[in-house]
Amino acid sequence: MGLASRHDLDVGEPYQLAGVMCLLARLDVTREACSVDESAVPPIDGYQVLLRELKARIRTARLQATLAVNEELILLYWSIG
Repeated sequence: MGLASRHDLDVGEPYQLAGVMCLLARLDVTREACSVDESAVPPIDGYQVLLRELKARIRTARLQATLAVNEELILLYWSIG
């Protein structure tokens, strides 16, 4: 559906649009946070691998939490006007 003007939007459409945009941002951040350039990392033992994976999971969870909070704030501000 093409958007002719801002006034043509349904009440639910801004929420859907904001939700889709936040979901896309969340997927992009997750992909970036989890990527590791293996060529730049020297061979390491199992403990260091575990540590690196845990740090990546923590970083991803923090970023996803931040994005979820931002999404809720955007929806709140949108509903306020």
